[in-house]
Amino acid sequence: MFKGILFSASVLIGGIVMAQDAKAVLDKVSKNVKGYSAMYVEYEMQLNDEKAGGAIASEQGKAWINGEKFKIETPDFHIYTDGNAFWAYSKADNACTINDYAEIQEDKGFSPSDLFTIWETGFKHEHKGVKSGLTQINLYPTDSENPFHTIVMYIDERTSQIKKAQMKSRDGQEMIYNIKTFTPNPDITENTFKFSSLDYPGVEIDDQRF
Repeated sequence: MFKGILFSASVLIGGIVMAQDAKAVLDKVSKNVKGYSAMYVEYEMQLNDEKAGGAIASEQGKAWINGEKFKIETPDFHIYTDGNAFWAYSKADNACTINDYAEIQEDKGFSPSDLFTIWETGFKHEHKGVKSGLTQINLYPTDSENPFHTIVMYIDERTSQIKKAQMKSRDGQEMIYNIKTFTPNPDITENTFKFSSLDYPGVEIDDQRF
């Protein structure tokens, strides 16, 4: 009985220590991110679906991020927001749809900047050790309505930067982001986050704002 109590206590203490370690690692990432004026990221994204038997889509992209403002470029789409308007440009159609960013946020509820601080509210943290030089930390939402059941972060502790994120949804899909390039404080202006028709000759504009 006494050995059983000691074992239970050691497991409990070990879990507390690992949670503290996970929080310390994540706190350093948050501190770094909040100290940047902006970020530039090159990434690869893969979408997996259990029901479909594996990978169903993949893309490479670039992102310029400053809080709620961002610009994303993929081979097929360019997306801009200055925090007020939201522009979605399709290369195939040479067309741009404009919406209010607040409506997009209400519908989607996620912006690129969230990836770098998502653990700060509404998640439990679990330190899973170091694999291939990267610290793995699992995040579990405390809200059962969260569309994700687990988010796995792989962090380079030498730079306190995220290298990979796996976002596992409750409907069996998984998004994997591999961060290929991360540049803090890039040289950008406010115009970086605004769509200009001058950059897209002949573009068709569909303004859906009221």
